[in-house]
Amino acid sequence: MAGTETEVEVEAYGAAAVADAIVAAGRAGAATLWAPVPVPAPRHARHTHLRTAAHVVVALVVCTLAAAAAMRVAGARSPHADADEQMPVPAAVPVAPVDMPGPQVLPAGLGAWSATIPGGVVARAAPSPDADAVVSLSAVNEFGDPQTLGIVGETWGADGAAWVQAQLPVRPNGTVGWVPASAVVIEGRTMRIQVHKTAGTVVLLDHGQVAGSWPVAIGPDAYPTPAGSFFVWTKYYDGPRSAYGPGVVGLSGFGEVLDASNWPGDARIGLHGAASEASLGGRAGHGCVRMRDADVSVLLSTVPLGTPVDILD
Repeated sequence: MAGTETEVEVEAYGAAAVADAIVAAGRAGAATLWAPVPVPAPRHARHTHLRTAAHVVVALVVCTLAAAAAMRVAGARSPHADADEQMPVPAAVPVAPVDMPGPQVLPAGLGAWSATIPGGVVARAAPSPDADAVVSLSAVNEFGDPQTLGIVGETWGADGAAWVQAQLPVRPNGTVGWVPASAVVIEGRTMRIQVHKTAGTVVLLDHGQVAGSWPVAIGPDAYPTPAGSFFVWTKYYDGPRSAYGPGVVGLSGFGEVLDASNWPGDARIGLHGAASEASLGGRAGHGCVRMRDADVSVLLSTVPLGTPVDILD
């Protein structure tokens, strides 16, 4: 009968194809499970529908085998595996904090900066236009020099703009404030003055190299020369000869004992000439640093406003 013949042929054809597919897959392994499995040609053209059925069966078997092999390769576990056989969870990898870059308004490659304020400025306690005011400074100081600040830092402000932190030429010594970078003109400084109180010397550095070294006299115990970080705030020329010699390299700091109530200029300290060189190497005066006239003349003609000055014990 036709039905019997069809069933027999499907069974024979399908069984052979399936058997071949399983054997081929088992020998080849997971790497070749996706390769096409050869199917024998049908014995008669009238069995085309049998050929289609056989292809479907073979495809299903190959796909099943491929999926099983992929699970083995990936290390998958049976849903019935014990809880202690589950894949370990990898530890979290710590993420390093990201430092926001600075506004980069300070000239690169230099260790010191100063700034002038052409339009005047209000220095504030924090980098924000809403922070408390520390001091309001005009564009020109009392000696007619451009108002100068020592710059020690930079940051982004609360308003999203660049701000710089500045040493301020006001009492008490060491006062700093924040000013908008847009309000100042910044310059790099290559020179630095160091006053060594114990050794009784002043050293001028240029690009880190000693450009000069001279003996000095510092203030006595009653009127000590204050230690700290300052900058050149003014250069006052006092004529060919006076109590201050040729002039004064005025600093941003002040005496610790005298003030505006008992000394002109609020007892601002500076480096100046000495009426008598006999005091050099010792202690004299009211807190300023005394030098030979020729030596202070070198500073007056060489160092620009804003040059950092370190007075060291």
